[in-house]
Amino acid sequence: MKKILPVVLFLLLFPSIVLAKDTCNNNDIKIEEITIEEKEGNTEELTPVNIDNNKINLNLEMYTVGESITYKIKVKNNSNNDYYFTKESFNLNTDYLEYSILNDSEVIKSNEEKSIQLKIMYKEKIPEEEFTENNMMSITLSDTPLSNPSTKRTISLILLVTFITIIVITINRNKKLNKVLIGLILCFIPLSIKALCTVNLEINANITINEKEAVFLPGKKVNVKMKNLAGDDTSTVPQSHYYKDTNITAITHSSTEPNESEKQEKNIVSAEDSPYPIYMWYEEDTIYWWSEAHHPKLNQDGSLMFTSIENLNSIVGVKNFDVSNTTTISLLFSYCTNLINLEGLEDWDTRNVTTLEGLFQHSSINSLEALRKWDVSKVTTLFQAFLDTKLINLKGLEEWDTSSLESLASTFLECGSLTSVKALEKWNISKVRRLTQTFSHTSLENLEGLEDWDVSHVESFVNTFILIPTLANASAINDWDIQPTADFGNMFYSTPTHPEFSKVPGTWSNGTFTPTP
Repeated sequence: MKKILPVVLFLLLFPSIVLAKDTCNNNDIKIEEITIEEKEGNTEELTPVNIDNNKINLNLEMYTVGESITYKIKVKNNSNNDYYFTKESFNLNTDYLEYSILNDSEVIKSNEEKSIQLKIMYKEKIPEEEFTENNMMSITLSDTPLSNPSTKRTISLILLVTFITIIVITINRNKKLNKVLIGLILCFIPLSIKALCTVNLEINANITINEKEAVFLPGKKVNVKMKNLAGDDTSTVPQSHYYKDTNITAITHSSTEPNESEKQEKNIVSAEDSPYPIYMWYEEDTIYWWSEAHHPKLNQDGSLMFTSIENLNSIVGVKNFDVSNTTTISLLFSYCTNLINLEGLEDWDTRNVTTLEGLFQHSSINSLEALRKWDVSKVTTLFQAFLDTKLINLKGLEEWDTSSLESLASTFLECGSLTSVKALEKWNISKVRRLTQTFSHTSLENLEGLEDWDVSHVESFVNTFILIPTLANASAINDWDIQPTADFGNMFYSTPTHPEFSKVPGTWSNGTFTPTP
């Protein structure tokens, strides 16, 4: 008897639990109606005709960040079992929305109704593109027998009582008491039947954007238009894009369409063949832009677009620019002498850019973290890209794919605060031919990070490390595999140290290396 008792108890309990699961029927729970409780102060009832097999498709509309809709979903339990409402299977496949359910894990009593409140919040502004019929949110109510808190408690209690009873029966020789204890166990079985049904609210939101397209004028033409809008007379200089503007401090995207007075020819900065126009206007030190296309494309030639806007200090408004077809952004922010923060450039798709020449020269940027994800795999030159900036280190450039680079001439020239190039240790410069003035006039303390640079194709080392009074140790590049035919003129001129190239014998004189014939 003692040996077969556990088996008997299991055979009694297991079918009961399975039977309890089977009592959950898809016809037991019905959505009776849905009401939009809060939507800009209005209430809109959705009639039962929109409800098909407990599934409702709701049109998603375009709202701004922070706005929300609260749905009241009236649910009827037509069974004799109590159901538990849960959000375990909730699925929201969009980054624009988030949700909250006000009465999660509550009981829907047998043959009763209950209202479930679902709040959908717009956590990120949905772009201003045209919406299609595919922009739907479906709400499905099912009664799959998932685990819920009450179920877990009931099963735990059954197992506990069973365990205790088995122990007592095992050590107790009183047959009458044993029968009482077995009966006690069997009394708990019906509890499991009431506890195993769970209602799952499954919500799927799908947002499909029909992207509208707009294309900017070439960068230097946009530059001139912005300065003229700000009150500058660019005609006073031969190359008007180099006119030094001091009026503009920010580039900002407007969330509202400009009025008619701001839609004149002078405000249009889109190309003639642009499917949709792009407008710019000037207001209180700021250039605003707006277009029906939420991601206007930068012109294939985006160079000089913001050059010589001296007081520009906020470029957050360029965040939505599409640069995926742009090949050059040379001198884009050159001579923006007050530009420090690069917020807005983090997600630029630079996959087709081939030159970053003079990109930030003569600006005040002190960090390149915003450029960490840039794809520079097609870039061939960084000539003067960071010339005369306030960089202290080059963090943010660690993972750049520089395999196409052919020139690093003057890239970090006159970066007077630059103390470390450690971030460049993974750079592939196997195609680079010019290192002319690359690190001149900086404050480097050592050359750690350059140890493994492949300089075998470099033809010019002229002035590479001149005028670095802080450089106390150059041994990191002792093993560079240099070409004896390269030009080493003034490579370490007026710098207190120089390397001893182990692979190529030679002598140093006034910072110039002369290989031994």
